[in-house]
Amino acid sequence: MFMLRRSYVIVVMLVAFGTTARTQTSLDITRELRSENWNDRTKAYRALNAQRLTPEIESAFIALLDKEDSPGSRPVADPKIENAAGYEGPLDYFDYVASLQETIMQILERDPERNDGWLALFRSAYGAPSDLTAWFAKHADRTMNYFLSTAQGKTTDTSIPQRARAVRVLGQIARYENDPATNHHLQQNARRSVDSVIRFLLADPNETIRGTAVLTLSEIGGEEDLAILDRVAATDSYFDPDRGYEIRMDARLATEIIRKRLATQPK
Repeated sequence: MFMLRRSYVIVVMLVAFGTTARTQTSLDITRELRSENWNDRTKAYRALNAQRLTPEIESAFIALLDKEDSPGSRPVADPKIENAAGYEGPLDYFDYVASLQETIMQILERDPERNDGWLALFRSAYGAPSDLTAWFAKHADRTMNYFLSTAQGKTTDTSIPQRARAVRVLGQIARYENDPATNHHLQQNARRSVDSVIRFLLADPNETIRGTAVLTLSEIGGEEDLAILDRVAATDSYFDPDRGYEIRMDARLATEIIRKRLATQPK
């Protein structure tokens, strides 16, 4: 039902903003926005971006970013292609989504009350480019509660994939804040909340969430997390017939990573 409603919104908006574009008709753009081929959606995005921005086009951009986060929208990943933001897949597609995210950020800078824009960015956040991570930190008063609540399953979207993505985004924000070369935006209590929630999730009933929390702690954890991870390494109950006690092994590896990181830090 949500997908049907979103497609209807795109059609109505594009009919509203005019009858023709310089190189494409509105009907062409509408068809390409709804296409299952991401190259077609990219063409439509570029065509809209070349026009004068209107509220209807802004809404079409937000609906388009929502579509990119829908199951089946992303192209199959190519294991030979990687990028630093963590997304594996065609780089042209990644660049297109990153540009679309940037467009939504600009819309929200002008109109911060657009909740649909915030939600579209939140849902597309995992594997986000560093400028989006910095933007989330800058707007911590709006973003942190969403990610903290979603990670704990306290929002309307309590799906495991979305919760795991929220945990990873919290880790991205924490790494950004830990970097002495960046502008820090989080208050101390917000930064402590990230650590507290991720530690809490080490005991989550779902093994995917526990494993994601272990991975994230390996990237942002400190000396105070070593004993907690040692306990996970000794007691986590998840057992995979092929890989054994996978989360226990990941927890041991996480402690090694943290110890190496602590050893290189200035005293």
